[in-house]
Amino acid sequence: MLNTFFGISFKILSTKDIKDAIVTRGGILTNEINQKTMESKFINGLYFCGEVIEVDAPRGGYNLQAAFSTGFVAGTSV
Repeated sequence: MLNTFFGISFKILSTKDIKDAIVTRGGILTNEINQKTMESKFINGLYFCGEVIEVDAPRGGYNLQAAFSTGFVAGTSV
């Protein structure tokens, strides 16, 4: 199954200016995650961190802090 993910490729057609940069949009809704452990409320043993979580923020390190913090919580909860 993991080979399926590595076999996916995308063609980038264009990019926007850096002034329009934000974190990735879309992802797992925060109300579907136990915020004390970052574990899925629906699938035991499945943890989320970083930009796979539905959080939008302006550029400037906010997404890095969210990734570090949620990664720490998920990692220590496993």
